Amino acid sequence: MSPAPSSLRPLPVPKVSGAPRAVLGLMRLSFQTAGRIAPQVMAAWARNMYFTPRRYPPSRKERTTLARATPFDVEFPGGQRTRYPGGPLRAWSMGEGPVVLLCHGWESRGSRLAAAFAEPLNRAGFRAVWFDMPGHGDSPGTQSDVEAFSDAIGSVGKAVGPLHAIIAHSLGAASTTIAVTRGLETGRLAYLAPACWMVNFPERFADVFALPPSTRAAFRARLFQSFPEHLWTDLAGDVLSSKLTVPGLVIHDIEDGETHYEGAVAIHNAWSGSELMTTEGLGHRRIVSDPKVQARVLQFVQAS
Repeated sequence: MSPAPSSLRPLPVPKVSGAPRAVLGLMRLSFQTAGRIAPQVMAAWARNMYFTPRRYPPSRKERTTLARATPFDVEFPGGQRTRYPGGPLRAWSMGEGPVVLLCHGWESRGSRLAAAFAEPLNRAGFRAVWFDMPGHGDSPGTQSDVEAFSDAIGSVGKAVGPLHAIIAHSLGAASTTIAVTRGLETGRLAYLAPACWMVNFPERFADVFALPPSTRAAFRARLFQSFPEHLWTDLAGDVLSSKLTVPGLVIHDIEDGETHYEGAVAIHNAWSGSELMTTEGLGHRRIVSDPKVQARVLQFVQAS
């Protein structure tokens, strides 16, 4: 397996406070102590955690956007490639006109992107459609992965298409690239803080929870049982982006602490016909709600 570039700066361990910090400290202690005695048991626990996203309620602004939208369901079968048992995905639509699909990232929900882009898209004459990924938001399931994300994007895109454009954030952007290279059709792609190198995610997880070396090795081995080693590089953003033929806009913050800015540069360099916009001081999440970013994305979507 080809690793990500060795020159990448290490992403910082997230800073937390209060009760979550105490819980994180307890989990790290559990891995440090039990991981040395029973690495396989703790690796199994870590693998389960890795595929289990935390759910967060919508913000007040998101609830306002959801109240104005029309909800509907999209059938999604799940399958052997995913950690999703199947069942309807919860989706919403607002406005009329060419469809722009919004695809959120890991441990987020569709309303986060909708709160930032639905109304501006409506005013510009577009229909905004968003949904909750498998195991996220109001969609059923407790676990998910990049295959579930990409299959869900393909299912929703085909159900509401033709698609004028897709706006995607983080893992939603990486999964959109997979879906498009597997046959989903769209006219334009706008990516915010796209994840590029999947191989970084397990290491990031292991760092956050301070897995000892023996547990870390067993954890990676269990992940390779779910996703063969070659997939970690075959599905990398800079590998797949070379296959994209539609216009693209890649926006990434140079201080992003969750996905590497260098990954966005690599995606842009591999993707003929893409543009790269660099921001500073927005991080990984605030980039979605920044007015200048929103304006640039809307301008890109409106171009023909």
